[in-house]
Amino acid sequence: MTPHGFGIFIAKSAALTPEEVEEYYKKYYDPSGDASHGRDHIEAVRRNVRELASEQGYRDTGLADAAAVLHDIASGTDREKHELVGAQMAAKDPLLNKKFNARRMKLLVNAIKQHRASTGKPRSGLGRILSDADRLSSLKPESLMSRAYTYGLRHEPEFTEDEQVFRAAEHLKNKYGPGGYGAAASYYPSTKAKLEERMKPVISALAARDLETLRSMTKASRVRSQEEI
Repeated sequence: MTPHGFGIFIAKSAALTPEEVEEYYKKYYDPSGDASHGRDHIEAVRRNVRELASEQGYRDTGLADAAAVLHDIASGTDREKHELVGAQMAAKDPLLNKKFNARRMKLLVNAIKQHRASTGKPRSGLGRILSDADRLSSLKPESLMSRAYTYGLRHEPEFTEDEQVFRAAEHLKNKYGPGGYGAAASYYPSTKAKLEERMKPVISALAARDLETLRSMTKASRVRSQEEI
C-alpha cells in the first residue's frame, strides 16, 4: 500500500488536458478579479501539489492536478464560502463527472471543500496535499503582504494606509508565524518549515515597527489597488 491507501498504481490516470485547464481558467478566473486567487496563484498551487505529491508518494497525479486547478473556482462568486460553493460547482460539472469515476469525484469534491486553512480539516491524502499546497502558494513575504494588504483595503477601508500595513503584518504573524493557526494546521513538516522561514522578515519588521520595510512589501499591491480605483 502507498502512504495514502492506494494499493494499485494508476499508470495513466485520467487528467485534465491543457486545453481543458485553459477553459477553466477562462471561465472561473477573471484576470480583472482578485489577483490573490487568480491564474498565477493557481499555477503556484499546481507546482506545490506536484512537489508534495512526489514527496508523499501520492500517485494519482491527474486528480491532484485537477484539484489544484479547481480549488478556487468559486472565489469570484462567494469569497467567504468559496470552498463550499466551489465543491458544489465541481460536483455538478459535466466534464469532471465524465472524466473521473464516482470514487475519484468524491475525493476531488471533498479536497476542494476542505482545502481552506482556517476551516478545512481534510481527511484524505489529496485534501491534505491541496491544503498545504495552497498555503505555500506564495513563497515570498512580499506576496503574502500584498494579498493581506489588498484584502484590508477592500474589506476594512476604515483603516489609514499605515494601519493597513501593520494590520496586514499582524495578520500574517498570527496566521503563519510560530504558533499561528495557518502554520499549525499544516500537515507536512516541510510545509511548516517553509512557512516559518518565510515569515521571519515580516515578523522582524513588525517587532521593530519598521513601517518602511513593511511598506516596501506591499508596494506592488498599492499600485494595483490605485489602478483598479
